[in-house]
Amino acid sequence: MPRLKKNNSATEKKTSIKSANKTSAPSLPDPGNLVQMLSEPRPGRILENLTHLLMTEFSCPGCLIYTVPKSNSFLPELTCEGLPGPFLKNFRGLKKTEIRSLLAQPGKNQNQARVTGISESPEWMSLYPENLPPQFRYCLTFPVPDKQGKPWSFIALFTRKKPSTGKAQQSHLDNAAQLLNLLRERQRDKRAIKSIKTQLTDEMEDQTQKMREAIRQLQDEIVQRKIMERSLKTSNEKLQNLSNHLQKVREDERTRISREIHDELGQMLTTLKMKLSILEERALEENYPIEEDIQSMMTVAESTLQTVRRISTELRPGILDVLGLSEAVEWQAQEFQNQTKINMTTDIDRISETIDREIATTFFRICQEALTNVARHARASRVMVCLKHERGNLELFVRDNGKGITNEQLTRITSLGLIGMRERAQNLGGDLVIQRAQPKGTEVRISFPLDFAS
Repeated sequence: MPRLKKNNSATEKKTSIKSANKTSAPSLPDPGNLVQMLSEPRPGRILENLTHLLMTEFSCPGCLIYTVPKSNSFLPELTCEGLPGPFLKNFRGLKKTEIRSLLAQPGKNQNQARVTGISESPEWMSLYPENLPPQFRYCLTFPVPDKQGKPWSFIALFTRKKPSTGKAQQSHLDNAAQLLNLLRERQRDKRAIKSIKTQLTDEMEDQTQKMREAIRQLQDEIVQRKIMERSLKTSNEKLQNLSNHLQKVREDERTRISREIHDELGQMLTTLKMKLSILEERALEENYPIEEDIQSMMTVAESTLQTVRRISTELRPGILDVLGLSEAVEWQAQEFQNQTKINMTTDIDRISETIDREIATTFFRICQEALTNVARHARASRVMVCLKHERGNLELFVRDNGKGITNEQLTRITSLGLIGMRERAQNLGGDLVIQRAQPKGTEVRISFPLDFAS
């Protein structure tokens, strides 16, 4: 009995050691634990862990996992452990078709596991430049098919003894295949998500750029509108000031004309009436010399006539309507020199008398206003007036050698004389330029296209 007890104890001890060794060895995860293994973010690390587990589970010294490049762009092409360096160098030098013939079962059974004796296969032996290591005598290859049944990856286990392909081993290989498929799908989804993210980022950047461009255009439009509003406000102020100025000029002109008619014409006509009354009374006397009274009345009448002509000419020179623009500009220049004693130089082409009345009036009034500004502000000693008809354009410019106009004076809304000239030119459709002359002074130039020959 004691001896039997001893044998039983020995048997129990051996069984417990065997169970302990089996329990301590790592095993491939079952389908329920695959997610835990896939929690590792690096696919290369997962493949390394898988090769290590397969080597442990099958007690083999070497393992490799090969993925077909055309069917996979998400995982490393080759992952291995325990294989000799020269073998790996020669394996990587093989063509893709040669690798496939090594790992896949030929014929219709290409998706089934295959056990090959390396020493019996010239293809495998060609990968060993030296003697075959004793632990690499057999190779178990297992294809990993995709959803269409085409193998996209292969697992190769190298063993000393011929490996078994029983239910347990097949279960481990199936779990490994399932892990590889899940890993492949995960990497494919990551790549798709990354692509979608990149596309969305590009679309967002494009939309952001469009929004920025729209905002910039809106800002530019707001700025332009503000500039237009400011310009419109300034223009309205100028027009209002010009209107008030024209109204004041009109009233001042009426007052001046009324005063001249009352003071000069009225006084002359009153004197003429008194002389006529005296002449009427004395005409009845005999031998009264009336020749002197008649001569005196003739002088008063002549002076009255000259005053009427002067007032009429100031309102609108008849020479402009009778002789045309050229003669009117020449006359205005001579009158300016006589009144201001400023030396005048003229260069005036003879313009056809058929020129439009409105054009002639605009040119004449701008010349008149320019000369008036010279007399008031320029402090000039010499003025030049040119009227030219060249290349189909009628041009007039007035240039002085005075102190010159400033930019502030050009833009001042109270410069009503300049505003009036601009308004006349704009209403005519001509181009008016007012600027500083070189080397000094001011130049006023108006240009207008004509359709007639000079």
